Amino acid sequence: MKTKPDFKNMKKILLGIFLLFGVFYTKAQTKDCECIIHDSKKAKPDSIYTFSNGKSLAICGYREGNPNVFSEFYLNRCDLDSSIGFWDALRDCKVTLEDDTLIIREFKLIANSTNQDLIVNVWIVEKFYFEGNKLKMKTLINPDIKLYTKTETNKILERYELAKGELNEDKMLLANQLFVAMISGSNDAFKYFKNFEKKFSLADGYFKEELDDLENMYLLWLKYKLSK
Repeated sequence: MKTKPDFKNMKKILLGIFLLFGVFYTKAQTKDCECIIHDSKKAKPDSIYTFSNGKSLAICGYREGNPNVFSEFYLNRCDLDSSIGFWDALRDCKVTLEDDTLIIREFKLIANSTNQDLIVNVWIVEKFYFEGNKLKMKTLINPDIKLYTKTETNKILERYELAKGELNEDKMLLANQLFVAMISGSNDAFKYFKNFEKKFSLADGYFKEELDDLENMYLLWLKYKLSK
């Protein structure tokens, strides 16, 4: 029998898979630097990354069982003692320094495996690098995310049309599949996703958070595509 996905434990699964990505290992330095966090308070950094020009960026946050994996963290520029940004608890990221560029890869579980099941994908890639003393940043959505074919999309639309009952883990997989159908260009998938909470009674607040996260991912996808 096929096991249904347990969305309440998916983060643990995701972080466990992170441990397999050793190819991106970076040994961060630990020289003096502090991060500016909320209310202008300061905290000791977990990791410091130094560039060839001597400038450093520091991370303060929660390490997720791997030297390079963080969640709910701040990024700080050491020489200016200024905060660059905050990545919240919903974002699980791998941070590395490669070719004089700090790369933050955000990983998401996306339903785009061969059988439309959830698998780990690189979702967003953020790059920080220096041109002289000026810090530059580039953000992109992974262009290699596997999308659905028309046949795969039609299969998901049919699943939605036949589904009934309250919102549960199996239907949360369906919501994730509708998300992939949406970014694959299906207007019907978008209509179905917008009607998702009306069609299925909401049994768990956790599922509401997951649906909101999928909607935010879709809005980010649209914004990125419109900017290209």
